[in-house]
Amino acid sequence: MHGLTLVETLGRLRRSAGLFYRTFNPTLQELRTRPWLEVEGDKTLMYDFDIKPEDVVFDLGGFEGNWSSNIFSRFCCSIHIFEPVKRFAEGIAAWFQHNPNITVHGFGLAGSTRTESILVNGMASSHFAKKGAPEEMRLVRASDFLSENRIGKIRLMKVNIEGGEYELLEHFIETGYIRNISDLLVQFHDFVPDAPSRMRKIQQALSRTHSPTFQYEFVFENWRLRGE
Repeated sequence: MHGLTLVETLGRLRRSAGLFYRTFNPTLQELRTRPWLEVEGDKTLMYDFDIKPEDVVFDLGGFEGNWSSNIFSRFCCSIHIFEPVKRFAEGIAAWFQHNPNITVHGFGLAGSTRTESILVNGMASSHFAKKGAPEEMRLVRASDFLSENRIGKIRLMKVNIEGGEYELLEHFIETGYIRNISDLLVQFHDFVPDAPSRMRKIQQALSRTHSPTFQYEFVFENWRLRGE
């Protein structure tokens, strides 16, 4: 550690000790994530779909736009990105400003139209977060958006909205719009009240119309419409 100050040296030692501790004392989420990492799910399963150029894809929780960028580079399809955090939405819009096939919406989809607070904390920004910079976000009733924009079939919908997935999917199931989604790629989060029981109820309801192609609990899972 030649050339480092005492503070820098101690900092490195603390980080090394923390890594050693986490290696032998992993958190529950780290244990859940290991099987996903072993199959490199972020590089494989997140893109293992048969999408045609005329298909419509929804990206709910666009963040910085990387997933949508990768999907478009593979399939050249039409993509709607929903991102309620203002600076993230503006960044994505600037990135894709010359791509007419990608539309960025500066709001989220939910079970009702309203304005809510969100704590902005990078990719962990959430209404349910405990830390972050407060900001107002706009939510739009999903079924209204689909009806008003005459969007029928959604070939793939990715949902990673930090706790908002429960309300949204319950809404899709209750309204029957779930049948319009061929592939539902969703990450459930366990920090929402009654998360496990709500997740099981949603999965049970989904099983009436869809079948899981893969499931990594509280990491990512995909449900495919039966017959497709």
